[in-house]
This record gives sequence, structure tokens and C-alpha cells, in this order.
Amino acid sequence: MENDQTIYLIDGHAYIYRAYHAISPLSNSQGQPTHAVYGFLNILRRVIKEKSPKYLAIAFDAKGPTFRHTIYEDYKANRPPQPEDLPPQIPYIKMIVRGYNIPILEQEGMEADDLLASVATHFSDKGEKVVIISGDKDLLQLVDNNTIIWEPMKNQLIDRAKVNEQYLVEPGQILDLFSLMGDSSDNIPGVPGVGKKTAIKLIDQFSNIENLYENIEEMKKSKLKEKLVNNREQAFLSRKLIRLKTDADIPRDKDDYRIPPPDQDILADIYRELEFDAYLKEMASTSSLETDNFIIIHTVDDLEELVNLLRDQPVIVIDTETS
Repeated sequence: MENDQTIYLIDGHAYIYRAYHAISPLSNSQGQPTHAVYGFLNILRRVIKEKSPKYLAIAFDAKGPTFRHTIYEDYKANRPPQPEDLPPQIPYIKMIVRGYNIPILEQEGMEADDLLASVATHFSDKGEKVVIISGDKDLLQLVDNNTIIWEPMKNQLIDRAKVNEQYLVEPGQILDLFSLMGDSSDNIPGVPGVGKKTAIKLIDQFSNIENLYENIEEMKKSKLKEKLVNNREQAFLSRKLIRLKTDADIPRDKDDYRIPPPDQDILADIYRELEFDAYLKEMASTSSLETDNFIIIHTVDDLEELVNLLRDQPVIVIDTETS
């Protein structure tokens, strides 16, 4: 599905935490913690190396409460406080993103998921191909004919068929499925006692929760029916919380997502401060390459001239870039 016109969107908030927990604590000689920065940078470099994106943006959560907290005060209330050594690393992560000249999506009152959803739906509706880079299951509701999800840490691509394989429903039914199941990690209630298997059966039978509750009296008397009836408001509240907004204030011109070459000076300064010596050496080795004698082949005549030149050489070395 991917091509050189594909728009790539990275769930920056999710990968900050994944990077933080995936790597043992690191710090530079000044005691500045660096492991979240290092892990995030590795993920970003992998995306750039493997996908060679021309269009890319990274979404972050803004500080403070979101619109979901106004709907439900206890939203994410069970989350542990942010680790003390993580906040000092976030500004460096954003500096690296800016050093790579990648657009940052961030909006007060919105979560990163809402920004990703707004960009993905906008461009998918225009027929553009979109790849969302995330491991957040709530983003599965965005999968369609033009949008897929890539999880680089598991090297997993998720399209419509994969969603159906994992959850036995269509991507358009994921929202209703999760609304019944709830989500303990975000403190979203759902319907108590309704797990994945039961929720799948209900969505398979009724398609969505509106139809489920419109026909609830047709269900035989049971503990399940009692739970559904008693927790109707919770089911619809959960759907409001899980539903991703698609009307965030995001750039709507595709060229706003085109990324120019990185600013090597900015990146070098950050690598030097954080003592990412391997990346500094890598930059030094690539920047020392002289291109004065490089020749670009534009025409068949140019190619024939090169072939004639090479025929008389005792050794020829060919390097291929096959991304």
C-alpha cells in the first residue's frame, strides 16, 4: 500500500513512554538522564531508514487536562505519576524532532491520538495513503482502505484484514467493541463483566451499541442482559471517551508535511550535549564525503559514455540503495 507519496504519522507520546521503559537508565557526564531520548531517537531513525518518508509528522500530548476530563473527571485517574527523570528528557526529544525538520502536532485540550486521527481522516478522505506509527489499540478505529498502522517495535502492519483477524469485527466497529469492553489503563468503565469474547458476540449480533440497546428487550433474561441494562449510560460514556476527534486544528495542505533534509548543526549540538558519541562519529564520517567528481546520469548518451569508461577499468564497485 505504501508509496513515496504516503503520509507517515508518529504517535510521539506513546513512543516517549515506550522508549523510556525499554532502555535501562542512561545519563551523560552531567547527570542529565538520556535513555528516553536515546530510545526515541532510535525509533525515529528506524522509521526514516526503513520508510524514507517524504511526508511525516509527529504528534505529542499537550500539558494539562483534555476535553475528555470535562466529560469524565476520573478519566486516566488511575495512571501513576510521571517518572521524575522523564520530564527533563522531553524537551530534548522535541529538539531532535525539530532538528530533523519534522512537523510537530500539539494542541491544548487534545491528545496525540486526536491529532493523528484528524490528519489521517483528512488525507484518507482525499484518497491519500496514510501510515500511523503506533502501538495504541484505540487508533485501530482509523484503519480503512487508505490508512494502516505500523508498530515498528513488533514490526507489525495492521490493515483492515488484520483488525478483523484480531478482533473479529470491522475497523468501523472497533469503537463500539471497546466501548463495551472498557479500558482499565485509561480508567474507562465500559460494561462491567463484559470482556472481549462477549463484546465480540454482541457486536456480531447487533453491529453497534445503538442497535444493541434498541433491541435489548429481545434478549432473554440473563445476568448479561442485566449488566447491559444497568450500565447503559456507562457504555455510551465510554464511547464518548474512546471516540477519536477528527476536527482538531491541524495543517490541511499535504506540503505542510513534506520534510526537508535535517539540520545537521542542531542535531550535532544535541548529540554533543547528551554525549551520543556514536551518532556524532556517524555524522562526521558522512559529512566528510566529497562529491566534486560525482556524475548524475540524465540520458541514454550519458549512460553509454559511463559504460565505455567502465569497460577499461580493472575493478568496479557498485553500491545499491534499495529502500
